[in-house]
Formats: sequence, C-alpha cells, structure tokens
Amino acid sequence: MKTLANPKDKRIFFGWYIVAGAAIQAFFTSATFFFGFTAFFNPISNEFGFSKAATAIALSLQRTESGIVGPFVGFLVDRYGARGVMLTGTTVTAVGFFALARISSLITFYISFGLLALGIAMATMITTTPVISNWFIRMRTRALTFAFAGGASGGLAAPLLVWAISTYGWRSVLDWIGIGTLIVGIPISLIMRHRPEQYGYLPDGMSPINKDASGNPINHHVNAPYTEPTFTIREILKTRALWMLVIGMGLSGMVMSITVVMIIPSLESYGLSTITAGFAVMALAIGNVTGRLLLGFLADKMNKRNVLCFTYLMFSLGALSFGLMTELWHLAIFIPLYSLAHGGTVPVRFALLADYFGRQSYGSLVGITMTLTAGFSIIGPVFTGLVFDITGSYRPAFIIVGLLMIPTIPITLLVKPPAYKT
Repeated sequence: MKTLANPKDKRIFFGWYIVAGAAIQAFFTSATFFFGFTAFFNPISNEFGFSKAATAIALSLQRTESGIVGPFVGFLVDRYGARGVMLTGTTVTAVGFFALARISSLITFYISFGLLALGIAMATMITTTPVISNWFIRMRTRALTFAFAGGASGGLAAPLLVWAISTYGWRSVLDWIGIGTLIVGIPISLIMRHRPEQYGYLPDGMSPINKDASGNPINHHVNAPYTEPTFTIREILKTRALWMLVIGMGLSGMVMSITVVMIIPSLESYGLSTITAGFAVMALAIGNVTGRLLLGFLADKMNKRNVLCFTYLMFSLGALSFGLMTELWHLAIFIPLYSLAHGGTVPVRFALLADYFGRQSYGSLVGITMTLTAGFSIIGPVFTGLVFDITGSYRPAFIIVGLLMIPTIPITLLVKPPAYKT
C-alpha cells in the first residue's frame, strides 16, 4: 500500500487538494466550453451560414458521444483510477480545440466536436466526481459543492471571451484555449488519487490506517461511521429509485443544455447587445456559484431529495420567466431563479446517488447516469434551434421546457432509498 498519510500529520487532508484540482479543471472547462460555447455560437454560425439547428447539433453530438463513452470511462476510473484517464482526456480535448480552430465545413465542425466530447468525458466530471465521492462520505456534498463551484464560476469569463473573440477572432481564441487545456489539465491529472485507503487515509480525513507488527491494519474508525450501501451496477439498474431520479435529472439537464448554449443567441434575439448578453452570463455564473455553495451546504444537513425538488421548481420558474421576458429588467427575475437551480442541482444529485448506491460502483454509476440522461441534453439544443428556425423566436422552447419540469417534482418526492445489505 502506498502511503501519503502520517498519523501525526496535521496538514490539510489530501482529499481537499483533489477537490481544489477538480474545481480548477471545472472552471477552465466551463469557461471555455460549457458556458464558453455560447460566445462562439453566432460567430461560427454566421461565418459559415449554418442554421441555428445545424450549429446546435454539434453540442448534441457532444452529448451523444459523452453518453456513449460515459459508462466506459466510469468503468476505467473504477478499475484503474483517474490519473491516466484524465491525462488522456486532457490531450484529446486540446486536440479537439485545435481542430475546431481549423474547421472549414459542417462536417469538420462536427468531427472536432466529436474529439472534444471524447476528451471532456475523460477529463472532467465523469472522472473527478467518483474520485471525490471516494474521498468523502460525511462531507461528500460539501466537497462536491466546492469542486462544482469551479464549473459554476466559469461563466464569469464570458465578457472576456466575447471581447477576445471580437478582437482577435474565434479561431485564435480556440488555439489559446487548446494550449491552456494542456497547461491546466496535465498538472491536475497528476494529483488525482483513486481511493484514500490506498494511500493510508480514510474518507473525510479520519484517523489514517496504521499497521501492527504483523502488517495488519489497525483503525477504530473503519466500521462505525461508514456503514454505507453496497450495490453492483446490475443491482442498481434494477432499482426503481434510479429510474425515477433519471427523469428529473434528464429534464433538468435539458434546461441547462438549452440555457448554456442558447443564452447569448437568445438575448441577442431579444434585442440585447452581445456585450450585454455576456455580462448576463457573468451574472448567471455569480448566482450559480452562490446557489451551489448555499444548497450544497444545506443538503448535508437536510434531505437531499427535497433539496433536489426545490431546484426543479426553480428550473421551471426560471425557464418560464425567460420565455416570457419582454424587458431588460426581467433578467433580475430569471437570473436568481435559474442560477440557484443550476448551481444547486449538480452537487446534490451526485451526492444523492452516492448516498443511495454507495461507492463500490460509483464511477460506473456516474457514467451510466450520464448516458441515461444524455438524450434529454441532446434533444434540448436541437429542439430550441429548430423552434427558432421555424418561428424566429426562442421563447416557445423555454416555455415548453419550463412546463415539462413541473411533473419532475412529485416524481422525485416519491423516490425512496433502495434496500441494501450492509
């Protein structure tokens, strides 16, 4: 067993370094891709004359590929750990950005997104979430909240990204992002550690494992605080709880995918300038971080299922308010509602999955969950683009998804933890 821990060591628990690395990685990926792509949407679409639906299909292809490879990536993380998976994903992501900077047609546009999909699936959430959940149990939601807060804050870079694209051109900016991906991603990949027990730690920074003269572990904290569910993937897939959770997770994912891709094009269609739209994205990011921290801390003290239902209510109200928006000040209604929902739902949903199904197959579970919910995220942007191409407005799409979110609340409230053997 490799040893990083010392029984008398009073330094910061190594799990928090993993959380910090995951947060930085999430910030960069969010700033340059998840939130960032909305800044590239119109420049690329306008230069090549792509329809809004055709441009949005690229993100749907990314969601499709991520959904397909998600279980495989999760299996690799469960089996071999995160470090090698993240290094490979970082390299492929950088190549994807370099390729996107050199596209010349719709086909090359889609191919570059395919590379980005594969790389991002291996370098971000599917990889880091299981690692963090392995290192934390009692403080799992808090740890995931800090990590995902990095992703939530990515939108803060939106005005800078809009300015850089208008000043230097979208191709040059994509090349810079590719270089930055390597600079940020490689060092973070190297600090990843799969399970704390492999390095002489216990989850949450409990007293590290010691050995007696015979080499047998001595630790009085192994069993008492950490009785948790143990399921195989096959057992998880047979539970009603998983499938009921997937409905709400999928539809909320649809709202998020539509918003992060279409927010700037939508606001421009409402008559706002690109710069103003960029600052709106920055405001969303601030609210997103606030919601993530607030609901993340509350979820460790409250029923996570109920907190998740609250975020679904906010998603519904937020999408409806955006679809009905007619004045600039209406953003003051939409931004708090949506950002609170987006911020809170991500760490809470993954913490709830770990609470219900345990750590044994968690990496595979995250990957499979991403696959099961990917269809919603795939449909969302394409549907919204088609609505705009047909009606000339994004409003109907936001109103429809806002209404679709309403049934997820009672469905999720009916979810019960599955029975398990300790």
